[in-house]
Amino acid sequence: MYTSAIEKALIAAFAKYPVSVTPVLSPPNKNGGGDFQCNSVLQLAGRMRMKPADLAREIAGAIDLTGIADVTVTGPGYLNFILADGYVATVARETAAAPSMVEPVAEPEAVVIDYGGPNIAKALHVGHLRSFVIGESLRRILKAVGHKVVSDIHYGDWGLPIGKLVLGIETALGHEVDAEEVAGLDLTLDSLGEYYRAGNALTNDDPAAYEKAKANTVNLQKGGAGFMHLRHLNLVALWTRMREVSLAGISQHIETLGAHFDTLDGESDVDPLIPAMLRSLAEAGLAVESDGALVGHVVEDDSLPPVLLRKSDGSYLYGTTDLATIVDRIAKYAPDTVVYCVDGRQGVHLKTCFMLAEKAAAAGVEGFSPLPRLVHADFGTVNDASGKPYSTREGKPALLEDLIGEALEKAREVITDDTDGETARKVAIAALKFADLSTDRRSGYVFDPERMMSFTGRTGPYLQYACARVNSLLRKADEDGRGGPGDIAISHPADRDLAVEVLGLPAAVHRAAVELQPKAICDAAYDIATALSRLYAEVEILRAPDGEREGRLALLKWAGSAISSALDLLGIEVPERM
Repeated sequence: MYTSAIEKALIAAFAKYPVSVTPVLSPPNKNGGGDFQCNSVLQLAGRMRMKPADLAREIAGAIDLTGIADVTVTGPGYLNFILADGYVATVARETAAAPSMVEPVAEPEAVVIDYGGPNIAKALHVGHLRSFVIGESLRRILKAVGHKVVSDIHYGDWGLPIGKLVLGIETALGHEVDAEEVAGLDLTLDSLGEYYRAGNALTNDDPAAYEKAKANTVNLQKGGAGFMHLRHLNLVALWTRMREVSLAGISQHIETLGAHFDTLDGESDVDPLIPAMLRSLAEAGLAVESDGALVGHVVEDDSLPPVLLRKSDGSYLYGTTDLATIVDRIAKYAPDTVVYCVDGRQGVHLKTCFMLAEKAAAAGVEGFSPLPRLVHADFGTVNDASGKPYSTREGKPALLEDLIGEALEKAREVITDDTDGETARKVAIAALKFADLSTDRRSGYVFDPERMMSFTGRTGPYLQYACARVNSLLRKADEDGRGGPGDIAISHPADRDLAVEVLGLPAAVHRAAVELQPKAICDAAYDIATALSRLYAEVEILRAPDGEREGRLALLKWAGSAISSALDLLGIEVPERM
């Protein structure tokens, strides 16, 4: 990091005092000035029983940062550091020439990231937008800092909803399905959705239909466990076809949003592990019978519900498959961390599953050790202007294709000269993703196509345009015969401000990786684009004097590349021209 010289000097200065305080370098406050600030003097002064301002001046006078930065004291005892122009230019040239702008972490981890979470036979809804967008960005960010990442869609394909879907299909057919007729069934994602809604409605109105759906679920799960009765075989054949149709149906949305999955494992893939896992949990006293069901208590009081592992009818639930998935991932990937990019409303469910897994690992239950760090990267809802969860104009829950469609429609209005529609597509997806990722993932955000698609302000299209404008200037420089970029140089305060913003991007990437917050990268990219706009307003570029022009063009090329790299980490493509 380009601040390492300052940080080393601070550590050495603080080490001279008889109390232990680790100095922290941070961005300046609004009134501090400078490029960086250290407020740790206040803590040190408290332990030394000295006036902070006096101690700050003493430290400032002792630090030697010749050619790197000037040090001043402001406020009650803040140390402010103003980087030297020559140092900024030197570090900028070194960073621009490096193979990668982001240095890898000292201790890379094996990370599994779980995102997507679609259910069989259901069209993707608006909630999947955030899972795909945030999860894909986190995958790219974690890889960028050097972690080994495996991404898993974790498909929902093994619970009671499947039993209801089978009920809907067989009711429409008028008989129980036969394996031989499965291939001839006209199944699409839309028709599967209709069958599920029909089956669900039947179970709501008729207790006998509900029992039939439960029986379907149990028989399917028995078939997955190797039972070979004709009913089990028929259900497995139908389930296999439904799963194939569903995966094919959502693949287009996955491609449109640029999501990448290393594996498409579903709940069903861990079904063979469940019987042995439940026996081991029971033997360890972590799974007990309760009214015919099998449950795993995680607390002694009623502050958290137990994990329901097996219903009284013998069927399994989400908690069962989620625990078995932990066992499966430990065996396959030996992860240090598993990140669940899942809606915040699943917080209690995941918390109890994590706690039961921790109890199992502590008790030495087979398959749960070594237990990785289990992290819920939760997120809020997509809302309308009133703050309510987003829905269609008819008031129905919005599907993912509704949001993508609205964004594309608005993008086509904005991008009027794009003949093939490719630029409009890139702008629409950028608008969707940046609106999501530029907020704290734990909060909801407002879906507002008009604001999201703006080419001014804090939007994805604004950042895309910043890159396209740099590319346009570089093309013009190549065409005017005066020469292109040379070595990065600092000739004006606006040059320096832009270089400092670009140099801050690697730290933002590492912060995003640690906090699992793509917002840090959005902030850094926007700050670079804003500094670019100020530079355009304050200095000449193509008409700058020889020497100054080449250095500034190199700076612009570097800044444009930095924004493009940041957008790539967010899963956003950059059109060559806009």
